[in-house]
Amino acid sequence: MNGLPEAIERVAGRLLPGVDRGPAAIASAVRALSDRYNGIESGPIDPDHRLAAELAFFVPADVGKIGVCLGELAAAGRIPARSPLRVLDLGAGCGTASIGARMALGDRAIEIVAVDREARSLEVARGLHDALGASAFRAVARDLSAGTLPAEGAFDLVLAQSLLCELPQAAREPLVRAALRTLSPDGVAIFVEPALRAAARSLHRVRDAILASGAARVFAPCVRQGPCPALDREADWCHEDRPWDPPESVLEIGRLAGLRRSGLKFAYVTLVPDRANVAGPDSRDAYRVVSDLMPSKGKSEAFLCGDLGRLRTIRLNRDRSEANAAFARMRRGDVLHIAGLDAGKPRVGRETAV
Repeated sequence: MNGLPEAIERVAGRLLPGVDRGPAAIASAVRALSDRYNGIESGPIDPDHRLAAELAFFVPADVGKIGVCLGELAAAGRIPARSPLRVLDLGAGCGTASIGARMALGDRAIEIVAVDREARSLEVARGLHDALGASAFRAVARDLSAGTLPAEGAFDLVLAQSLLCELPQAAREPLVRAALRTLSPDGVAIFVEPALRAAARSLHRVRDAILASGAARVFAPCVRQGPCPALDREADWCHEDRPWDPPESVLEIGRLAGLRRSGLKFAYVTLVPDRANVAGPDSRDAYRVVSDLMPSKGKSEAFLCGDLGRLRTIRLNRDRSEANAAFARMRRGDVLHIAGLDAGKPRVGRETAV
């Protein structure tokens, strides 16, 4: 969305007038917040410096993640067509997810209900939405750890970005169930979490519980409705790493904080009440690419996930052909259709159509 940097500067100047917002000061707060997210003990963070770091670094760095999820839904014609689109932003913070939705939806009219326990963060979110132009916005200050949501009618889109990892473990699945109950009959719920092993694996477990109960089906990233194969081994987890061209300001702060922001890294699950799936109407022989392509001497490999499980799939260089050329072009997050893959020996041969 054009104007986000200007909106951030305007809101920061108005709400944080006495805060040092120079790159070094922001980087220090970003480093402390990053350590906290990674479970590393850090000292207390001044609330104003935390908000300044959110605005200068985390909002522009994370705002595109919801856009990736909505892009998949849009390609499948699965975003509800109603206008205005009713959006519930849970654990809204500074409004990153709902701003990302506005960026992805373009000129669509939307109504946003933003829920967060911190009234100051909601004030920032309101300021950003106001600065970005017309959008119906209502803020609700509420602690979501009890799993109770505002009685606001049905929502077409429920968003929760970096919320579940902030809740007690026992509160995560009930919160997702409560969110699903707020959906319109063709609504969509998107849960985005950090690309960290503990956070992602917790999301995988919640996904499995929701699917097992029949409360919803998964639209993405999975092409399978069975248990998540990434939970089979303690060392595994599934996450996205999408190409991204960071703003120079984010790169500078990241360098000063000792962080790399070269891609959009996150774990997510998109839940729907129907049978829609990112693989299309027929998900048989469909596989999600869940790793980078790994070329080595004489072969290329990648982890693919589908009904047969999580498979380390190989194509020998001597087997390259026009039929399987897509194997060399695939990227993490792509969906492939490969007929006849053998779970015991997952190999793409010369005649294999990819």
